[in-house]
Amino acid sequence: MTWHEIVNDTVGGIAVTVTYCPLCNSGVAFKRELDRRMLSFGTSGMLYADNLVMYDRQTESLWPQLTGQASIGMLTGKQLTAIPMGVVGWTDRPPVRDQPVRRI
Repeated sequence: MTWHEIVNDTVGGIAVTVTYCPLCNSGVAFKRELDRRMLSFGTSGMLYADNLVMYDRQTESLWPQLTGQASIGMLTGKQLTAIPMGVVGWTDRPPVRDQPVRRI
């Protein structure tokens, strides 16, 4: 996540975007569906209060990562639904049971 900062995926049938700001070490996840529209997010390259600013590829609206609220663009004022998550180091994660051992 340090290099890519944003992942768009589907987990348990829910479309999500998982974001990470390496500057402030904040991880936030959101549902990507908003008003029956499926959004896909990317990194804008901008910062707001030293925090990552995302953009959605559909309208190019800008979304500060920590608020999840569009601040500039067609979707200004719209709020993404946050999903609880935490940042866990690879060695600190809970063991995965009943899974084959894999080398990375």
